[in-house]
Parts: sequence; C-alpha cells; structure tokens
Amino acid sequence: MKKLDYTFPIEKRGILPPDEEHFFYYDIMRNTENNNQNIYNWNSDIQKFLDNKGVIVDTKETLPDKAMKDELYFIIEKKDKENKAAAFFNHLRNAFAHFRIVHVGEYLRIEDGRWDTKNKCLERTMIGQIKYEDLKELCFLFFQQEDKFIEENNI
Repeated sequence: MKKLDYTFPIEKRGILPPDEEHFFYYDIMRNTENNNQNIYNWNSDIQKFLDNKGVIVDTKETLPDKAMKDELYFIIEKKDKENKAAAFFNHLRNAFAHFRIVHVGEYLRIEDGRWDTKNKCLERTMIGQIKYEDLKELCFLFFQQEDKFIEENNI
C-alpha cells in the first residue's frame, strides 16, 4: 500500500506570520469579497509611490517564468473589465486563498494562476517578489481612496 504524503513543498505553498495572515485575510480578502476594489483608481499617486520605492507592479500580456525581486506582474482578465486595480486585488486574493504566497528572505513570492491536480502550473496570471511592507503600503494607498470615496459620498 502506498503511503500518502500530505505535506506541501516549501517552495510551492506558504504559511505566513500572523500579522501578514491577518492583513491578507481581513484587508485583501474582505476587500475583494465586497468588490471595494472596483472604486480604486491606479492613479499618479500609486505610480509615484511605486517609482519612489523602485518597485514595478504592472500588467503584462505574457508573464515571466521566474519571480524577480521588486517586480510583480499580473494579467487583467475579462471579469475585471479592464480595471487594473481590481485585477491586482483579485490576483492577490487568489494567491492568498491558494497558499501561493511564500517568504523568500525579506520578500513575498506571489503567484496566481491555474494548476492541475499534480500541482503543475497550467497558466500563470500573477508572479513576482515584493517586500511585505511595500505591498502593504501600496494596498493602504488604495484603501485611502475608498475612505475618501465614502467621505465624499456620505456613505
């Protein structure tokens, strides 16, 4: 009888520290479940933040096979209706939900995509490595847009 192995390879699946898990679960997951990301605008403030940090977070038609430091690329899928911010948050949510966020030194390696039952990647829709603090600051810039929207619309 074949012995079953229920472990995940360290390179493929990740367990995050409590503060990071809290951030992804309560901020990113809540955000996408409530469709809040649809009001976000990938504006000059967002791009200025990324440029000042020396980080690239952007869309590509075809994603690289390897995650590079300070680069995070993703595909805008039809369901996101060409909303870059919505695509970004949907891919972050999926990467977290499927344990595809792994620590590599001070970086988070993030992947989203479609895998077969043998854990082989069929199609990658997000890939990159970004420092947790940079990612968190970026997300909170978007969350400030939500706060401003709520305030301006008396919601």
